[in-house]
Amino acid sequence: NQDVQMVEETIDVEVQRDHLLADDNLATVTVTYLFRNHADRAVSIDMGFPVAWDEAEFYMQGRNCLNRSTHNAVRDFTVTLDGAPVQAQLRPGRKGLRTGCLRDDAAERAREREAAAREKGPWYNEFYVWPVSFPPKGARTIVNRYVYDARTSSRGGEWNQFEYVLKTGALWRGRIDQVTIHVRFHDRA
Repeated sequence: NQDVQMVEETIDVEVQRDHLLADDNLATVTVTYLFRNHADRAVSIDMGFPVAWDEAEFYMQGRNCLNRSTHNAVRDFTVTLDGAPVQAQLRPGRKGLRTGCLRDDAAERAREREAAAREKGPWYNEFYVWPVSFPPKGARTIVNRYVYDARTSSRGGEWNQFEYVLKTGALWRGRIDQVTIHVRFHDRA
């Protein structure tokens, strides 16, 4: 956006797990943004929060194929605008990953096509979208809260992985003046 700048972004991540090697990691994420409209006129836009699905892969020996499944790792997503709740809608993004049982050659071709598509631009399966209006030269504070399911797997291996996309901040006017990231782990001893 040529008129609206993301002035500040504060990301607070709290990882909830029973112990260091737990396979049930959930992260509670709160992101607070300060946006400023630099235009002399009011600006109304649809804002979006990208959601990349987690991809799980495992080889099915009996069927001699690579099985893929996906799930949205983000749940319980909420938005507030200057402290007031705003309804966000989940909308589709680019065509998602090919799922199901893929034979080795088909799986490799699918990976190649998906890698080529990712090089063309952001790869997000869905977006949470909500309207925002800015007064002339005005600022708005937006807070996104959600739970992130950090469990993932590939080809029989399982691990916990947290992802947060920072590069979408470059889509706004100018530079981000300040970014703060806090990550807290609440492991039981």
